[in-house]
Amino acid sequence: MVASALFLSLFATICFGAATFLSSKSAKDMGSLQTLFFFQLLGLPADLLLLPFAPRTVHIDLLPIILVGLYMTVSMLVWFYALKVGNVSIVSPATESYSLLSVLLGIFFLHESVGILKGIGIILIFVGVLCIGLNFSSLKKSKRVEFYTGIPLAFLYAILLAVFYLFTTFLARTDGWFVTAFGLRVVIIIGSFVLLILQGKSFKQIFSHVPWAWIGAAGFLDGLGFSIFTLALTFSQVSYVAVIASTQSLVTVFLAYFFYKERLKLYQIVGLVGVIVGLIFLQLH
Repeated sequence: MVASALFLSLFATICFGAATFLSSKSAKDMGSLQTLFFFQLLGLPADLLLLPFAPRTVHIDLLPIILVGLYMTVSMLVWFYALKVGNVSIVSPATESYSLLSVLLGIFFLHESVGILKGIGIILIFVGVLCIGLNFSSLKKSKRVEFYTGIPLAFLYAILLAVFYLFTTFLARTDGWFVTAFGLRVVIIIGSFVLLILQGKSFKQIFSHVPWAWIGAAGFLDGLGFSIFTLALTFSQVSYVAVIASTQSLVTVFLAYFFYKERLKLYQIVGLVGVIVGLIFLQLH
């Protein structure tokens, strides 16, 4: 069971990291709201690919799915705007600070336990993320620590994301992983589309100048990753799965380094190492 949760969580992590990298270009080209709409819309085929593996007997409670979906619509708008204004290699790791809050929520609301070694791993990941997101170089000039562009929004999204994972865990364990993943995606698609219409955009404008290759691949990978992630939540602790998923930034940073030529400072690299070591500690008992 633990091995299955680890495999599923790592697979989802790779999908999430690649999706973040790909969607960052779309956010800069189209804007956060339009990117959110296509990101979710083009993820539907990935959800449908997993339909044969969905439980045959399901319980569907629409109201919680709608409410959580609308909540995530707002949350993801914050995320895509952060990607639009900041560098993906810095903004993405900063969001992984949600892992600590996810663990606390899991302890208080789901009565999950975290041992000493796992606790050390979580702290290492959290500190590593801070090293990546804070601009310590500004301390020499202005005598104060400043955030890189987009980092405050990334931290806000991290808080929203931790709460979302808690809600998703409840939904996945009551309605099933497929209904949860598919239902939330449909709600976000409808919600973002309505917001685009309220902005005064016509159907033609919405579907014009879309970087289909980038956003299509991003949406598909996110759809596949989120379905697998939701499946992992059904039989493993949210603190375990969520913290593993928090290492998705390693994939994003790696891709940004080679394709965007984005470079990290020495202390940010140390932060990444801290995240990796934290993941190793997380697997120890």
